[in-house]
Amino acid sequence: MDGSGGDRLFTVEFQQFPVLVPQRMDTQFPSGFLRWRGAAAIRTFTLQQHWTVELQVDPAGFDGRDFSGRIVIPICYAGKHTILDGASVPLPWLVSFLSFGLLRPVGVMLTASIVHDFAFQHGVLPYRREGFPDPVAVEIERHHADLLFARMITEVNGMPLVGSVGWLAVRLGWLWVPYGPDRRRRGGPAPWRALAVLAAVVAGGVVLALAVGPLLLATVGLAFYLLAYLLLGLLGPPRSAAVGPSESGHRRRAPR
Repeated sequence: MDGSGGDRLFTVEFQQFPVLVPQRMDTQFPSGFLRWRGAAAIRTFTLQQHWTVELQVDPAGFDGRDFSGRIVIPICYAGKHTILDGASVPLPWLVSFLSFGLLRPVGVMLTASIVHDFAFQHGVLPYRREGFPDPVAVEIERHHADLLFARMITEVNGMPLVGSVGWLAVRLGWLWVPYGPDRRRRGGPAPWRALAVLAAVVAGGVVLALAVGPLLLATVGLAFYLLAYLLLGLLGPPRSAAVGPSESGHRRRAPR
């Protein structure tokens, strides 16, 4: 099961972006090394308003589970404030550099990461159901939450490659990132497909390095990054022709 979106029905709709307030980063330590560690820590945010996102999901893509409906991410759940860190990217400065800024905590993966983080913290997603005054907690397994994360990235931003890379990263997190309120380290099925993809990428890199030489490969790679960043700096960000729906919300149907 991949995270590329495919041709199945999947839509995402929200009327406003989540309201997040950054938490204070503690750098008040006597040791310079500790101050440096505090400043380099990943920034976390508190959710200030309930955030609603509506999904239309084809159950066939989720082992028959239907996750369609209106999800309400609350500011508090189970007596705890909702604290988020965006997409949980390890070594975010390095990953952001290597991906030209695409894979960063508060970049294009932000909205999908809020739903994903909540599922990881609580093992459920709160859905608004007719006849119930409060949102109803619907249990979601780890591999389904990971796929939902990838599909939301693809649908909201129209970037299947980023969605697939995001899916690969969160599936590999099965090896060490806990899931659910009881902190089950390996909830859900093992990510065999993600592990196979990782093994293929590593093997390809080793073969390429042996074929052309590690020094030449590193030199060409460094030259590519320098040239690419130079071009990005000269061109600057693209300018939108007009203010579109993406600035106030999102509503789009994935290709079928």
